[in-house]
Amino acid sequence: MAMIIPSGTQLCIADRCGVHFWGIHSHDAMWHVEIAAVAFRSFPFQVPTFAGATLSGYNILMDLVLYIFSLIGISPLVSLFKVVPVLWFALLTLTGISFATSLNKSVRFVFITLFLIYFAGHFGYLLQLFQEGSMFKGSQSFSMQSMNALLNPQFALTLPIILVQLVILKGRTLTMRLTLLMSFLTFFSLGLKFYGGVVSLIIAGFYIFEYLISGKNILKSLWFGSIILFISLASVIIFYNPFAASGSGSVFIFSPFAIVHSMIEEQNMFYLPDMVNARYYLYEQGWSLRLLGIELFSTLLYIFLNFGTRLLGLLYVVTQIIRRKATRFEVYLLATLALSFSFSILLIQKGDWWNTVQFGYYSIFLATLLTAIALFNMTKHLGKSGTIIVILFFVFTIPSSVRAVKEFITTDTYLVSDQEIAALKVLKNKPDGIVFDSFPSTDGSVDYRNSGYVAAFSQKPLYLAHVGPLRIVGVDATEREQRIEGQDCTVLKNIKYIYYAKRFNGSFLISCEDLINSSFQQIFENDEVQLFQRM
Repeated sequence: MAMIIPSGTQLCIADRCGVHFWGIHSHDAMWHVEIAAVAFRSFPFQVPTFAGATLSGYNILMDLVLYIFSLIGISPLVSLFKVVPVLWFALLTLTGISFATSLNKSVRFVFITLFLIYFAGHFGYLLQLFQEGSMFKGSQSFSMQSMNALLNPQFALTLPIILVQLVILKGRTLTMRLTLLMSFLTFFSLGLKFYGGVVSLIIAGFYIFEYLISGKNILKSLWFGSIILFISLASVIIFYNPFAASGSGSVFIFSPFAIVHSMIEEQNMFYLPDMVNARYYLYEQGWSLRLLGIELFSTLLYIFLNFGTRLLGLLYVVTQIIRRKATRFEVYLLATLALSFSFSILLIQKGDWWNTVQFGYYSIFLATLLTAIALFNMTKHLGKSGTIIVILFFVFTIPSSVRAVKEFITTDTYLVSDQEIAALKVLKNKPDGIVFDSFPSTDGSVDYRNSGYVAAFSQKPLYLAHVGPLRIVGVDATEREQRIEGQDCTVLKNIKYIYYAKRFNGSFLISCEDLINSSFQQIFENDEVQLFQRM
């Protein structure tokens, strides 16, 4: 919660007064606020940072709820950064306890499960310690961990849903009531996060499969399975507008091992340039055992660094399977984990190719649950030795959480200043119209290309901003980017407002000065902002 609640708050830090955002919340979380502020004010829903485009191929459930809250006076900023974290913490704690007690009612097991759900971490700090001499120096990028789950609120909100589904799966009871519950949990999981929805669908599939293989009532199993599929399909249609999204091509592309290449390519990872060169050479020759060996080595590094202390859970369940002592539930957990991880390893995504790494987030979460089972069994069967192992495990898992907190204890924030807030309030109170704010940064800081904060605060669609998410939703912004970079003044033809923050490069205003003077009037100015409206 410390990763998200401070963001979106209006306060002064070292004489920097305004609304502050920490870390990726200046762009990732801002995208959700932009959608909630703009997208649902017309139908079909519109892309907030590319005026005129239809929003499709994107999980909109959370953003739609933020918009509904705004209708009763709770702004998307408050909902996302203040309400959602508290709601998530309550839901995850309750469902975590429910999951743990469904397996074992021991207080010790419940404690271990909750501890890992909130604090289990990666082994990246060991790599940093080796490279920098300190586990807190340098920068790295690892899959979503327990401590920073709320950096991706939609991912975080699917975790309680998955825990409830696992409790149902553990129960081994196939009824219409539980089938409908499983169906609607999958419905909401898909609406929140497509990757989480796939994992929910896998769990629901095992729920039906469990009964199907028993041969008790095949027709009943098929009927209940059809219900789950129908409701899941309805979720995709309602929340993703797939008919519009499909026009830009397949969302996923088969590209095995692409996601793990950075393990030996990036200098802040396990950098092995000779092996990288060998891999590229072997790719030109076609697949071979040596190439497969390099790819599998990269994959093992990826698993070691990202799964971290959860490796214990993986080793435990594999050992149990070999010894034929694994429970059916543990096998289902491992199978779901393996399928989700396979999607992450084998596929890339249109727009931002690396986005399939999010399938791996769920693999890591499921490994967390297996690790809780492993640790508890150690304390139960190994006595004092097991307790020592658990303590050592906690010691090794804490550093990644400390590192995560350290990255958010800083005064170096993204700021929407009080003067900008004043200008944005003026713009918000104006009639609807497209806003042009596509002015580049002069110092490499966040600008229109990686944020759409003007849309978030003004509730107005932007001509072009926040380009990264546009690729994900299938919007080709190339033409508009080229026209802006070429300072083509005709882009202002359908623009109603120009929002210019003076910290950005204003050469576009100078190039188009004659057109602006003849077609626009200045309606607001202070030390940081100029605001123009079409006459």
